[in-house]
Amino acid sequence: MNRADPILERAVMVASALLGVEVESVERIRHGGRNSRIFRVRAGSESFALKQYPTRQDDPQDRLKAEADALRLMERHHIHAVPRAIGIDREQGFLLLTWIDGSPVDVVNEEDVEVADRFLTAVHALRCEREAERLPLAAEACLSGAEIERQIRARLLRLDERRRSEAELVAFLDGSFVPLLDRVLVGVQSRMSAAGLAYDTAPIRRNDHAFQQKRITLNHRMRADGHLATATQCSQNRTLGRYCRSCSSVI
Repeated sequence: MNRADPILERAVMVASALLGVEVESVERIRHGGRNSRIFRVRAGSESFALKQYPTRQDDPQDRLKAEADALRLMERHHIHAVPRAIGIDREQGFLLLTWIDGSPVDVVNEEDVEVADRFLTAVHALRCEREAERLPLAAEACLSGAEIERQIRARLLRLDERRRSEAELVAFLDGSFVPLLDRVLVGVQSRMSAAGLAYDTAPIRRNDHAFQQKRITLNHRMRADGHLATATQCSQNRTLGRYCRSCSSVI
């Protein structure tokens, strides 16, 4: 471990404080993540995952709380094949988790799909629990037609930054995409009105919101002991996360 690295030095201090013992090593295991940094912490014969989240100034979403609450919700409801939240340093934005060893999955097999289905079924059932009402909406939850339109137009505004240097992009957006979007939205509003649904308010009751799998394509999965597993993040309309194979279950 390079103790001259201030990020690693902070991770060492946080991990030691959360575990209550001096750690032997801390290794950064993922670089360049947009939403977090992940470290492997070794203390005695055990390993742990230490996850660092962006500050609330950099990201208004409280991702640390969302993930910790989701993991604890699943643990309380006996969905055991998930990493357990061991400790939280909210001031510095760290979450300490149990560690799962594994290797990348190149080919998803039939058993993986069946295990994932059982896991998603169990998680989906949690939506009716009273505790689930306290989980936040996903950062870009789409619960009304107006909200979907707002998100699409917000992305179009971000593309405006490249308009001057991308003539083909300008031609596509102005000549094809935006006119098509406007026609589609008129049709959507007409059909929703005919069905008695309000375009600008959510037509879905909160208990009918779905817990949704984040990256359902299993693009961050690992295999350990021949089974599938995943780290998780949960929110309403809602998210869960990355896969590895471990302990006969998806986590």
